Amino acid sequence: MSVAELLEAAIADIRRQGYDPAVLADESCVRTFADLLQTGSRNWDLVADAVAGTPPDVELAGRILRTKLTFEDNRNPHITSFEQDVRIARDSRAQGHQLGSDAFLLAVGPVRPALYRAQMSAVNAVDSALPDASELAGLPGRANELRGRARTRWGGARLEQRTAELDSRAAVLTAGREERAGQAQQQVARFVADVAATVVLFNDTFGIYRRQP
Repeated sequence: MSVAELLEAAIADIRRQGYDPAVLADESCVRTFADLLQTGSRNWDLVADAVAGTPPDVELAGRILRTKLTFEDNRNPHITSFEQDVRIARDSRAQGHQLGSDAFLLAVGPVRPALYRAQMSAVNAVDSALPDASELAGLPGRANELRGRARTRWGGARLEQRTAELDSRAAVLTAGREERAGQAQQQVARFVADVAATVVLFNDTFGIYRRQP
């Protein structure tokens, strides 16, 4: 099940409990989840732009994932706040309280970890392409340096052999890089499309666009 489909099921659950999602739009927990979605979506769009380039810039994508807020459990402050609200809602429901905000939190709560699980396929695809990209970037300079040394009186067969080894390694990496970069593009595009659908569904259902200043 996609994240968007999971959110759709959560919205249906809220309605079954007798609450109109549009009426809940002013609840702080709804705003927190909207911020969570928008922040992660915006930064994943940057990742998608990086890997969609020609050639794909997987190193830039990796830096974005390391430094910007996505849907990581322990990095996004919106996630911390939302998870705290979910815990409070569970306690409130256990004490017999029936609140619209609690209905929202308990229904939408599972969507947050689903976002994290879904993003990991894309994160892993980017990570798998990073080591090769980093190594490949340094190989031409090393090979050229050895070629220059081999042409001097200090050069020799060993340097020429090492240069050939570097050229061979570069060829192997180049051959595999396109495939791994293509996999990263596909995984990132798939996840970003799911997140975009989730954002649209959430905003349309809870009237987020209409209520923004």
